[in-house]
Amino acid sequence: MKSPIKKIVSSMQNVQTGLLLSFSIIVFFAFYLSRSSLIEPQTSRDLFTQVEESSKPQAESDRGPQPKHVHALLLRLESIRNEIVVYGKTGPNRIVLVKSEAERKVEKLFIKKGDKIRSGETIAILDQGTLSSQTNAANARFALRESEYLSAISLNKNGHITKNNLAHSKSNLADAEERLASVRQQVKNTKINAPFDGILNDRFVEVGDYLKKGDVVAEVLDLDPLKVIVNVNENQANRLRVGQLAQVEFTDNDDCSAVVEYIGSNAIKGTNTYPVELTIENTDNRLLSGMNVSVSLFTTKEDAVKVSPAYITISDKGIAGIFVIDENQRANFVEAKVIKSDTQYVWIKGVKNNSRIVTQGYQTLRDGDLVVVENQVQRYPIIGSL
Repeated sequence: MKSPIKKIVSSMQNVQTGLLLSFSIIVFFAFYLSRSSLIEPQTSRDLFTQVEESSKPQAESDRGPQPKHVHALLLRLESIRNEIVVYGKTGPNRIVLVKSEAERKVEKLFIKKGDKIRSGETIAILDQGTLSSQTNAANARFALRESEYLSAISLNKNGHITKNNLAHSKSNLADAEERLASVRQQVKNTKINAPFDGILNDRFVEVGDYLKKGDVVAEVLDLDPLKVIVNVNENQANRLRVGQLAQVEFTDNDDCSAVVEYIGSNAIKGTNTYPVELTIENTDNRLLSGMNVSVSLFTTKEDAVKVSPAYITISDKGIAGIFVIDENQRANFVEAKVIKSDTQYVWIKGVKNNSRIVTQGYQTLRDGDLVVVENQVQRYPIIGSL
């Protein structure tokens, strides 16, 4: 039998345990309800937003990308010469400073500055002084020594003189011959002649001037053929060959054909360019040295299309090009590889024959955009190969 006190204590313990359990259940449900009230509205909004946003791309994909309206031009290929245009100057084929070979006074002048001159034509004559009498004396001495030598040969054959006497006679003849040649050369040096056909570009002496050996008398230019000198970069130099044809245009719009005669193999310091020399026929010396010219150097022929520079645009990568419409009505960006240009057009290689290029509306296009051609112009009129 439990004592009354123990019963009372046991009853109180049971009551406390029940109260704790009840309190725990109440706290749990309160926490659950409060969490549900915070989460449920947010979850509803998120679901609504997800449904709304997921519906947008679906709507756009249903519509598809909208084509852009453009104007186009139908082009055809032309076979043109690949052309390198450079600028330079004309120059003489040869330039010579004619110098005096004697120390004498200028006696006569025959050619004025700027005159045409023939090879061997006398420009000036110097005073001969005593050369005339020296020539006569040298001729007489030579004739005498020659006669003596011939006699010595005959006498030696007959045994009347020794071989030493014959050798001495031969030596005298050689001295006389050398003296005569020296005098004749001095006489020749008193005439100053043109070294080749050309122009007496400048004359530096007058009658009465005393010249020393090596003094410059005149400047003579050879202008036929006329030389053209230009400089090209490394890529251009690699495309040129000796013998290639070129077109030279002068400032007065006169032009003529030329031929590449020389291509430098060593770059010019400071410019990293290579010298190129061309020649022009100039039989009448009409073309002058020092004229400014534009030179078109023709290499191989290439196929290209002719377009207006206005149709060229710049891509996002900074590349110049045009939009070409393919068979699927998509505008494809093609780099503009220009191989020739003039004041109105450029010629671009790498485009197929009968291609359609965008001429209006290309400003908003991107590579691969779908297009609708509203207006298409036919190709440029056929003008033949260039």
